[in-house]
Amino acid sequence: MRIIEESGQPEEDDALFDAWDERHPHQDADSTSGPDPATGTRVRSAAETIRSMPYDFSPARLRCMELALQLGAGAAPSP
Repeated sequence: MRIIEESGQPEEDDALFDAWDERHPHQDADSTSGPDPATGTRVRSAAETIRSMPYDFSPARLRCMELALQLGAGAAPSP
């Protein structure tokens, strides 16, 4: 954690979030009680979300598994 703090990353992240908030103000920023944010949007259940996740063997996934095997083979102790 110390290295992250020394790198200045948290301050950069805060600056990015502040810049986003300035460019994209909340429409209901002045009202304390507004309508339900989920009203009028398509709310998905956890089951729908899980079913829509890509569990195929895409090239990126295959490459990730290949790299994991290489890393694991390099870390295995020699007999």
